[in-house]
Amino acid sequence: MNRSLILFAALTAALLIGLFFLFKPTPPSPAVTVETPTAATDEAGSSTAQPAPTPEAQPVRLVLAQGHLSDGPAIIRVEQGTRLRLTIVSDGAGEWHLHGYDLHAQLTEQTPAEVTFVAAHSGRFEHELHGTGQHAHGALGVIEVYPPSP
Repeated sequence: MNRSLILFAALTAALLIGLFFLFKPTPPSPAVTVETPTAATDEAGSSTAQPAPTPEAQPVRLVLAQGHLSDGPAIIRVEQGTRLRLTIVSDGAGEWHLHGYDLHAQLTEQTPAEVTFVAAHSGRFEHELHGTGQHAHGALGVIEVYPPSP
């Protein structure tokens, strides 16, 4: 085989391996995982609980200052089917928006706004602020929705 073809193949393989490690996702740091209660099982493995009523919404508080997330998790991780209750407090007027779910909340200065929904779609969904003035538009964080555990 041609020596330059072997060299080309080796360089291509090294480049692909390097790109894999360069772009390999790393776990994000500040996050909160919301646990979804599960039914208890007995020693035989059968369920000991009656079908659970709709679970209470899991609370998450987000505080916005000058158009940025100042308190609360930057990444919210939940299992698909979890009910979330987001309480959003802002130091200015604007509109909070969750992409992928097309949810909106009107924000007024220092007045908590609540958004309750079921995380029915798995994926990574950005939420952001649409406001006025200097901080008219900005990403706040993400909600990661994982498929249910087997």
